[in-house]
Amino acid sequence: MNLLNEIIPVLSETSEPMSYEEIAVELDDQRKIAAFGVMPRKQIRTVLDSAILQEGEDCPIVTTHYGEYLMRKNASPAHLRAAKRMHRKLGTDRLGIITCYGRQWRREHVIWKPNPKILGYQYQKSPRINFADQTAFYALYSEDRSIVYIDYTGNRNLGDCLYDCTDRLDVHWERFSFFCLKPINDDGTFGPVPFEAKIDMNVMASMKSILL
Repeated sequence: MNLLNEIIPVLSETSEPMSYEEIAVELDDQRKIAAFGVMPRKQIRTVLDSAILQEGEDCPIVTTHYGEYLMRKNASPAHLRAAKRMHRKLGTDRLGIITCYGRQWRREHVIWKPNPKILGYQYQKSPRINFADQTAFYALYSEDRSIVYIDYTGNRNLGDCLYDCTDRLDVHWERFSFFCLKPINDDGTFGPVPFEAKIDMNVMASMKSILL
């Protein structure tokens, strides 16, 4: 409820639906984003969807499309019709096997050593997450941002695989991206790779081709 009360003033300022990403940006501007934990965008969406599911038509907030929200008092008849359709679908969408990602991170910003820390965050005021223990697909880029190498960590972790690439790879790279499979817990730790995300060799080859 406290988190919902932080969101409501943001939504009250507009008569058009806002995405959860836009809400997060506004909360960050107001220096309120830290309360939403390590994954604030996910938390904002969870708080809003839960309130709508629990309170139904008594909820002061409606959702007009996946991930878009509006105060009921500011909603037009068209918005309310869309919200009624969306209420039947709420909670049924799936985000797929990729739980989080980092794109075009600079190699020079990591201190490379055995068991390196690969620290990231969604907003400056959000808690840091160490992605080194993730299971992931990863890509390495040259200075002109062309992909020079792509692989899957398999039974190893992302930090160890990237560290190996700093001195065992024939090509030079300046940036890296990663696409992770382990879910992120509220405290910033990782859960196990879900069963549906178990990767066999054929799927891995297809994913590498898609990423390339």
